[in-house]
This record gives sequence, structure tokens and C-alpha cells, in this order.
Amino acid sequence: MSYARDYLLSGGKTPFLGLLGGPLLPLLIAAVAAVLLFRKRDPSVLYPIAIIGSLDRLVFYLVGILPSDEKDLATILGWNIHSFKYIFLAGELAILLLVAASLVVNKVAPRRIALVVLAPLFGFVLGAAVGVFGVERVLFPAQYALQFGK
Repeated sequence: MSYARDYLLSGGKTPFLGLLGGPLLPLLIAAVAAVLLFRKRDPSVLYPIAIIGSLDRLVFYLVGILPSDEKDLATILGWNIHSFKYIFLAGELAILLLVAASLVVNKVAPRRIALVVLAPLFGFVLGAAVGVFGVERVLFPAQYALQFGK
């Protein structure tokens, strides 16, 4: 488990599908949730899934970080190291547009829109902080030391 894995503890290389799964799985789950929002399935569950899944890598991209999975995927294929960043960025933005469109289609009140967006954001930040600085520090100290030098 690692939110910011740059190195495998074994020193081995992660296979292509393993690298692809990191950024792609949350994106696929978010896409399914976003599409289901238009079918008026339980939106209280689907909005957070769609928003958090689309933010998984978007936060890194917006602050200028290129996660190692994207670099390694591009290197394996001989592409520019930023290629997968832009592929996944396009998918994440498309999902967020679907979420915004579903808010209009489902006639969500403006006050509820703030709650729909802020609750998953708060959960995302809290979950990442607990995962990296709590769970990872305690259960995976060697990985934590590789990432943060402590």
C-alpha cells in the first residue's frame, strides 16, 4: 500500500498492467459512477465515488507532480514521459464534466452542490493523510523512509 510509491521494496520492476492499474482503476470506477448518475441510481453514493476517483491523480497533475507509474508506462512504450499524464488528465476532466452535467440534469440545489463536492474532497484529503502519515508510516516504515527520507 502506498499513495506515493516510487520504488518497490523488493527492488523489482512492476509489470505494465500493474503500472496501468494504479491510475486506470480509480478512473474506470469513477467513470461507471458518473454514467450511473444519469440513470438516477443512488446519487448519495455515486457522487463521492465519481469525484474521488477522478481526483486520484488530478491533484498530482495540478501541482506539477508526474507520478512514477505514468513515467514508467511511457518509458516501457518508448513514449514521451508526459503522455500518460495527458491521457489520464483528459479522462479525469471528462468525468468531472459528467458529474457537473449530472448535477444540472438531476436538478441538485445549489446548497447541496457544495455538500456534494466538499464532502468527497474532505474525505479524500483525510484519507490520504491517514494513509500516508499514519498507516504507511506504521505498517510500511521502509517504504515511508524511501519516500520521505525519515
